Amino acid sequence: QGFLEVETPMLHAIRGGATAKPFDTHHNALDLDLILRIAPELYLKRLLVGGFDRVYEIGRTFRNEGISTKHNPEFTILEFYMAYATFEDLMDLVVDMLRAVDADLRTKFPELVGERAFDLQADWKRVPMRDAIADRLERAGQGGVPHTPWAEALSPEAIEDEEALARACDAILPKLDPAAKKQLQSCESHGERVLAVFELLAEPDLAAMYRTADGARSAPVFITEFPWEVSPLARRNDGDPAYVDRFELFIDGRELSNAFSELNDPDDQAERFESQLRNRERGDEEAMDFDADYIRALSHGMPPAAGFGLGVDRFVMLLCNQPSIRDVLLFPLLRPEAE
Repeated sequence: QGFLEVETPMLHAIRGGATAKPFDTHHNALDLDLILRIAPELYLKRLLVGGFDRVYEIGRTFRNEGISTKHNPEFTILEFYMAYATFEDLMDLVVDMLRAVDADLRTKFPELVGERAFDLQADWKRVPMRDAIADRLERAGQGGVPHTPWAEALSPEAIEDEEALARACDAILPKLDPAAKKQLQSCESHGERVLAVFELLAEPDLAAMYRTADGARSAPVFITEFPWEVSPLARRNDGDPAYVDRFELFIDGRELSNAFSELNDPDDQAERFESQLRNRERGDEEAMDFDADYIRALSHGMPPAAGFGLGVDRFVMLLCNQPSIRDVLLFPLLRPEAE
């Protein structure tokens, strides 16, 4: 496809390219506090500014978060950026790319491919986030989708109404477990509430909601149209600027990738960074820093572009039917043995 493989720094002066808590380190000779990168995104987009129209990187990334079956603090990421493309163009490219990888795996290592609960040859669904929430409400108690208290507190129409959604979230709060309650209580804006409701209500049941034509397996689904408040680097939608041209890919209920049409307006991007700083002030440890150098790069002119990121380890888990990320890493981070 004409992409150039590049390498970008792993030591960053400020956090950016994703919302995540970093690992801190220090450079002795320059007496600089640095972080291990949480994403290569902002350096790859600097290359778009510099005239490299199609670039990608496969490398290690570090996020100082909890350890689970889906997350290791250091992991391999694929990111690519494509000038003069939109997030819709990337959906077509991603379908072809992931199917091609799967075909290669089946040819070279057939013993690693067992019976699957999903079908990559099925039609990949494209569902706006608000529609996924509405689908989940309508399907409650049907076809393997469990009933939920959300169905009593929230209507599909209320998702579009800031006050109605806030009231529904207040009503459901006493019925949530402590982690979900904390997530919902941390929301300050309508967009943050929309994302939280999606993650708490719809995301756990995507595999049951979107199936192949015969219903035997789950179908991959692109969740699109994220709120702008939770998408600090994505381009606003022309028809509805409250949302951005972004998707996350879910296969068999697992989130694998994030992608969007890139924001290339330096003034809008500066305002988004300012918003991230305000989030930091109210206690969000994962909020981005203000990257003045990146704003300067955008002011020189970045072409319209779209970018994509894939968690490679999670994709290997999926293709090889492994339940834990520890099963696809040679040296996963583990607790020390008890003495």
